Formats: sequence, structure tokens, C-alpha cells
Amino acid sequence: MTGIASQKRSVREPSRLIERGWELHTLQQSLAAAQSGAGSVVYVEGAAGAGRTALLQAAAGLARGGDLEILTATGVELERAFPFGVVLQLLEPIWLRADPRDREALVLGPAAPAAELLGQAHVDNARSSPDPPYRLIHALYWFVRNLVSRAPAHPEPTPVVMIVDDVHWADAESARFLAYLAQRIGPLPALVVVSATGAGRPEPEALAALRRSSQTAVLTPAPLTPGGVAVAARRRYPEAGEEFCRAVADATGGNPVLLQALLAHAIEHEISPADPALIANLLPDAVVDAVRRRLDALSAVHRAVATGAAILGADASLRNLAAFAAIDHSTVSRIADELVATGLLRAQVPVLYVQPLVRLAALATLPAAERARAHGRAAELLSASGADPIRIAPHLAVAAPGAETVPLGVLRDCASAALAADDPRLAIALLERALLEQPAADVRAELLMELGLAEVEAGLPAADRHLLESKRLTRDPRRHAEIALVEAERLYANGDYRAAAEILESGIDQLNSGDPDLKRHLRVAYVAAASLVPGLAGRALEQRDGILTDSVDPLSAAERVALAHTVALDGLRGVPNQKLRERALLAWSGGALLESAACSEDTLPMLLTSLVLADELDLLDELAGELACGDAAAGRVRDLRPLRSWSLYLRGQVAEAEAEASVDLDAVRRVTPRAVALAVTACCQIHRGVLEAADAALTALGELAAGDATLVSLHHLIASEVRLAQHRPDDALEHASAAAAALQSVFPEADRSAIPWRSAAAAAHLALGQADQARPLLEAELNDARRTGNVRVTIRSLRLLGLAVGGAPGLALLRDAVEIGDGVSPRLEHLRALVDYGAALRRANQRAAARAPLSRALELSHQAGAAGLAERARTELVAAGARPRRLALSGIESLTTSQRRVAELAARGLTTRQVAEALFVTPKTVEFHLRQAYRKLDVGSRSELTKLFRG
Repeated sequence: MTGIASQKRSVREPSRLIERGWELHTLQQSLAAAQSGAGSVVYVEGAAGAGRTALLQAAAGLARGGDLEILTATGVELERAFPFGVVLQLLEPIWLRADPRDREALVLGPAAPAAELLGQAHVDNARSSPDPPYRLIHALYWFVRNLVSRAPAHPEPTPVVMIVDDVHWADAESARFLAYLAQRIGPLPALVVVSATGAGRPEPEALAALRRSSQTAVLTPAPLTPGGVAVAARRRYPEAGEEFCRAVADATGGNPVLLQALLAHAIEHEISPADPALIANLLPDAVVDAVRRRLDALSAVHRAVATGAAILGADASLRNLAAFAAIDHSTVSRIADELVATGLLRAQVPVLYVQPLVRLAALATLPAAERARAHGRAAELLSASGADPIRIAPHLAVAAPGAETVPLGVLRDCASAALAADDPRLAIALLERALLEQPAADVRAELLMELGLAEVEAGLPAADRHLLESKRLTRDPRRHAEIALVEAERLYANGDYRAAAEILESGIDQLNSGDPDLKRHLRVAYVAAASLVPGLAGRALEQRDGILTDSVDPLSAAERVALAHTVALDGLRGVPNQKLRERALLAWSGGALLESAACSEDTLPMLLTSLVLADELDLLDELAGELACGDAAAGRVRDLRPLRSWSLYLRGQVAEAEAEASVDLDAVRRVTPRAVALAVTACCQIHRGVLEAADAALTALGELAAGDATLVSLHHLIASEVRLAQHRPDDALEHASAAAAALQSVFPEADRSAIPWRSAAAAAHLALGQADQARPLLEAELNDARRTGNVRVTIRSLRLLGLAVGGAPGLALLRDAVEIGDGVSPRLEHLRALVDYGAALRRANQRAAARAPLSRALELSHQAGAAGLAERARTELVAAGARPRRLALSGIESLTTSQRRVAELAARGLTTRQVAEALFVTPKTVEFHLRQAYRKLDVGSRSELTKLFRG
């Protein structure tokens, strides 16, 4: 027949459907069977939005790839009264485009009555008697047979696929025709594909027969899995993460139509996949309209139950629904089953909507006033049944103001429950709702404070305004102090330490002698804030000492934090090292410090800085090692690495210290750790003899320190070292004096021994030939170092004093410096003392005696990567008449201690990360040492490294 037959093509599977492989396979098989002359029925059944229409569209797409005529129709609820309406949609286009010859062939034999229908002739009394409809149904069946049969002009049959969507809304005559055709389709080259839901069903017997005729080809497309939802989401949002995809899956329940509507709505409203929390409240207009149409079609009692299910949510038990809708239990049970059949509700108790998005849409169909009243009724119902406040809270948050069902006390109790459940935004809604009740001034002040606290939890800027208003309304000093504590915590979190300290001090003053526990909390918070403010260090220590005096064992978590913040200040005011060590351990408390919510990003660096000042390097390494291995401080470890590099430098491990200080410097978040990293880098570069690089690090340190007097002091101290190495002793002397002045400007209580500025100045005087001016500085620093027990500064002062005194007394002082260094763990100052002692012995013509300390200095300096000291020791050895062996430039012996440790672990098969964890360094530090080791050992891989060490 003209326009019906077409060239055969292969059937191809549509590529856009997700998780519909089995369904598409079934359609392909059925279409292939139709092409081979075997007819069948495919019955697609599913709830609204399950993807039935998409499968029918896929069937049409597959049919276009083969030699099949495609006939389509859709059942429409409003057209159910029109007899043979769906049939006309299917067959009328064929009739209208056929020429007279083809029309004659189509209505041959028993098909003749079909011409009356397809020719739009009026069928009298189509439903008045059973004969005319069945006569037409039989004729239409033969019309289809003629359509697909052989004809003289067309020796090949014409396969047909008839696709009917929403067949449950088809008129009765069309439904019976499809059932009649389905029971006789086997010998025909035809495929009938229909889709239906559980709703409608005007002709249940016809649809049941149609479904039975499909045999095994009943397709029930399931909701998409979370993985399938993720695939669909990433087609629209390629950068979508797991959390975003999970939020989309939760909202839509994997329903394909809801999924596409939600994603389209999200794109239209420019929702970022970085904000998955927004998905739960997105509501496409198309979904609301669809749900409204379905709800409007319900009876009043059905709608009351559907509304109750939407309002009550997880509390929609049959009993609660009966009370909400004011109908009996058995009626609710029957209506719930009927609503399940419509695809709105799930077949379970509690009675939930099929998808959260559909429930949200059902709520959106309610007028605002009606919805507020309904939530008030739900709150009253749940309260009367003794429900948990956290279940009542969401209803109260949106209930109508002034409702008798919403007592103020209940609102506050529910707000407290919401905060306890870590839902500050719900608490905020409840408290705002409580304020609408126009409470008395004193109650309003309490509500405003509670609201401000909840807003602090949620991180909302309105917190400051509400707390300030609460403070204005109340005359209670305790309330003022509580608000001060909250405000200060917020300011502290934002880095405004001075403002936080001022507010806390005001709160302390207002309390006077009342409420000692609250006053203690204020003092602890004050110490933590004031310790970070230049000029308030003395006051912070004063308050801290009062806390320690009044404290009972063990310290509270907040008290440990306050102590950790002030141990470094103790070091600056000259407290003996033993006392510093005890206080540092008390603050650390076996790692309990990390468990405190008050432990900020500043706490650990300040604690470890105190150990550097006290020269407690062993304890520092021990705590840094615990931090590197633990999870509690995972986010803080990066900022602590510069302090560990400082410890490594002071121990004389110059190469490793520089590597540790330089890796990921841009990733270090806090200013002080970055400054320490730059200071260590500059010092290490001095010892490696790369003074231009040291000068560049010093410049960067100066820019970073600007405005912070403590860091300015550090900058001047390091600048003194750099300028001395550059043979600019006048500048070095100036910087040493400036270091002391900068510290004293913000911390007048600082002890003169707090930083070794006097030995730095003395070294400059010695370079200028001014030994007489160097000696008193060094004698004062030595006395202070011995008083506090600082080993590093003691060795340094003795070494320089020995150089300043000269002669036999000077040699004795240098020998004392070496002997003190021999009795402790490695120190860079010990290496310097060895070199200076050996050099002094050589100058005193004691060459044989000089060789031992110089040889030892050469070996230790080389192992530590202190190239400058090693070269100086070699030069002095040669001058002393020794012939030091040439330090290995290649091979295992050429490796520094750090390089060898890393290389040995790598040779044993440990990964970079495992080596880093074993040595408490960063992976980049490991890579740095491995590169140096590869170069010295002339190897290019770990396998070669393993052979070298095993060989």
C-alpha cells in the first residue's frame, strides 16, 4: 500500500534511557518477532511518572529503525465518553492518507463496516445494543488484518506497531477492541504496546484481558536506583558530587518524570551542585500542577485523608489520620487503600506519599491560612498523644500565630529539642514564631537570647542584633554575662580577639562576686582571647593565674585551652623551663586538649611555640608525633609543620628542617606558622651558604610580619643572623636591638631572656672587634639561661662568651659549651660550639687536641646537612694539620641522616605515604629527600634503590 511499506532497517536501542535495559530488550524482541510475522502484546504498567511514556517513545523510536508502520494513540480521561475515540486516533490517519485503491483493500470482506466509522459516518445507538459495537470491533480487527496482509501490489506484509499510552483512560469500545485484537494477534505481523496505571480502569475486564494477552511481556519499570539517578543528574550537572545526587534521589524516589522536572527546575533557578541541601525544598511548578489535578479529582473525604498524610508526614498513622480528618478508623483504612491505587500514597503504615517531592507538592496546593491551621491541628493532635517535642516542633514552626493550640512554653520546649537535635534553623523558626505571640518584656528578652544563641549555632549574622536587643531589655547581670560570653565566642571565631576580650572583661566586671561558675567561664574565655592580643598578655596571665589558683583537679576542657594559650607567654616573661614543661603537659593532658570545642586553630601552635622557647625539643617532637598519628587534629597538622621544622633546625638537622618548612607553604593557613616557616627557611639557607635565597625569605617574612609586633621581633632576630652572614655587622647589631624593642612594646613584662637578642647583638659586636661590649651582654644572657634552664641559650652564650674572653678562660668556656651539648640530645648550637672550640684550640697551637672536636663537628654537620658548618670544620681541620677524608659525593655514605632514613624505608617497599607516617613528615618531604638520594646514588627507581641497599 502506498505510504505504508518502507525499506527494512536494523532496530537500534535508544541510548538516553537509564536502567531500562531489560525493558528495551523485551521491546526489541517483540518488534523483531512482528517483523518475522509473529504478533504479540507488550503491557507497560507503572505509577505516574514511572517512565511508561518514555518506554513507549522508545518503542516508537525502535520501530522507526525497522520496516514497521507506527500507529499511536493516548487515552484521555475527558474523552472516555467518546466511543471508539482511541481507535480513531490509531487508524484514522491511515484511512485519511490512503488513496481509493488502498481504502478498498483495507475494508475488504468482514472489514467493510469499519468504513462507516473511519469515514466519520454517524454510528447510531452505538451503546444502545451490544451488536453494533461488536460488529464494529470485529470489522476493525479485519481492518488491521487487511493492513498487514499481502496485497498484489505489495508481496511483502506490512508489520504494524500500535502504541497506546494511558490505556486505562481509553473509552470502553476502544478498550474492548484492543482486548479483542490482542487475543487474535499471534498470526499477524503486528505488535500492540500499551501503558496503564492502577487508576481509572473504566473497563477492568477488557484491561485484564489485554494484560493477560501480553503473557510474559508485562513491563513494570522500577524507580531508578541511586546510581541511575546519579547518571541522570550528571547529564545535567557534570560536576555533581555524591551528596547532590543523593539529595536528588531522596527527593524524587528515583521517579524518572519527577527527576527530570526537578533537575530542569534546579537549572532554571541556577542551583549549584555544591548546595545539595537546597534540593529538598525545590518544587517545580509542573509537579505542583500535576498533583493539584490529581487531588482535585478526589472526593472531599479522600482529599481530607490525602491532606492529613501530607501534613502529618511520618506521624500519619491510621489513628492519627482518623483524628485529623474526623472520620472513623475503618473508613480511613479503605480510603488510604484507594489513594494507594491512584499512585499518590505508598501501601504501608505510616501512610506516606510515594515521593517526598509529591508530598511537598501536595502541601503547596493548600492555601497558606488553611495549611497553617492544619499544622496547628497536627501539633495539638501529637501533643495530646504524648509525642516527642522534636516531632511537634515542625508543625508549631508554621502554625497560625495566636492559635490556642500553640502555648508559648511548648514552643520554647520544642525549640530546645530542635537545638538538641542539631537543627538550629528549626529552633530559629520556633522562637521567631514564639515572638509573634507578643510576650511580656522579660520573657521577650529570654526569647531573644535563645534566638540569638540558635542563630549563632546556624552561623547567621542576625545573632548580634538579637543578642544586643536581649541585653537591652534585661537588667539581670547574669543574663548580661551569658550574652557577653556568646558574643565573645562569635567574635573570637571571626578572629576579632580584642573585641572579644573587651566584651568578656565587661561581663566579668558586671558579675562582681556573684555566680562564681559563670565568672570562671568568662575568665577562661578572656584568657584565650586576650593571649592573642598585643598589649593584653600581662592581663591574660593575671586572669590565668587566678584560674589556676582557684581550680580543682582535673582542669576543665576550656581551662586546658586557656593554659595552652599562655604557656608561651610564661616563656616570654622568664618562667623556668621546668615550670613551662609542667604546664605544657598539664594543658596537653595526654591529648585531651584536642577534645575541647574551645581548642581553636591558635591553641596548638601556641602550645608548641612555648616548647620551642623553653628548648623542650624532645617533648615538642613527642607531641608533634602524636598529632601526626592521630585523627583529632587532622585539619590542624599542616599549620604545625613549621613548628616541627623549627625543632629540626634547632637540633641541627638543617636539610630536613628546610624541606619540612618549604613544602606546601601556601597551604599553611595561619600567619604565625607561615612566619616561622620563612624564618626557618632563611636560617637553613644561611647554613647552606645560599645567602641570596636567605635574603629573599627574610624579605617575605618582613612583609608577613608587618603590623604584628611579635612577628616583627622574630623578623629582626632572623635579620640579624642574615646580615651577620652577609658580613654586615652594623646592620646585624641594629636588628638585634630592634628585636628586643619590638617585643617590649607589646609585652612590657617580657623577660630580657625571652629571646636571645643579646647573644645576637654580641655576635655583631664580636664581628666589629668590640669584645668588651659583647661580654656584658653574654654574661647577662648566660645568667638568665641558667636560671630558666634553657640548654640551647646556655650553650650559645657560653660559646660566644668564650670567643669574647679568649685565651685559656675562653677555651674553658668553649669546653663547657661542648660538654653541656654532649649531655643532651643533638643541638645546632652544640655543632657550632664544636667548630669554635676546635678552631680556638688550633689558634692556641693545640693542633692535636683540635682535631677531635673538629672531626666530630665535620661528621655531624655533614650528616645534618649543615654544609656551611661542615665546610668550616674541614677548613679548620686542614689548618690543624689533619687530612680529613673527602666526604663522599656519591654512594650511600654521601647521604645525610634524613636522606638515608627515607631511602632505607623506601628500599624496604614502603610507599611515600607510609614513609611519611613512619617519620612524622609530609609526603612532599619524603619526595624531596628521595630526589636527593636518587641523585647521589645515581639510581632512577625504587627497584634500583632496593638492589643497592640489599646488595
